Amino acid sequence: MPDFRLLWSETPGGGLIEYQGRQLRLSYWLSVSKGDRLHLMFERQTPRPVQGLAIQLHDRRGELQIGETRSKHIVLWTDTAPRHVECSVNRVKRGGQLSLMNVWRDEKYGTTMMGLNCAAMDVQIQSDGSALLSCSDGWGIDPDFSDLVVRLSVEHEQSVNRHL
Repeated sequence: MPDFRLLWSETPGGGLIEYQGRQLRLSYWLSVSKGDRLHLMFERQTPRPVQGLAIQLHDRRGELQIGETRSKHIVLWTDTAPRHVECSVNRVKRGGQLSLMNVWRDEKYGTTMMGLNCAAMDVQIQSDGSALLSCSDGWGIDPDFSDLVVRLSVEHEQSVNRHL
């Protein structure tokens, strides 16, 4: 079983690693501004363990909003979230950064797990400007990048759907 944790620790800033011809990352980062809207479409997920997508705004006073929920860190669980989710950036400083990371629920304790064993994300930018996030959780003996597949598109306040 590959353990990507060793490769992440050897990579400056937890950047990209290569595995079987794929460029992998631990999380996907993008720049956001106030008024931006993220559209997340859950295209595939494995039922066990329950998959999730952690969205975090890296700004002490930043605020994301999904429905009535406002926070700078939100986890969308595939067993409770709708297939399409819109997330608004309500407040962020100039040059704000947002990260997305695949997570999964530990069945024994109900805790959130991430970044273990062969957990990684393969990000492919699509011709329409969206990003396809194919995620492997830390379960199993080999990575499976169909554990969680999410399509991400961003509508920027200044221009409609600027490329990621």
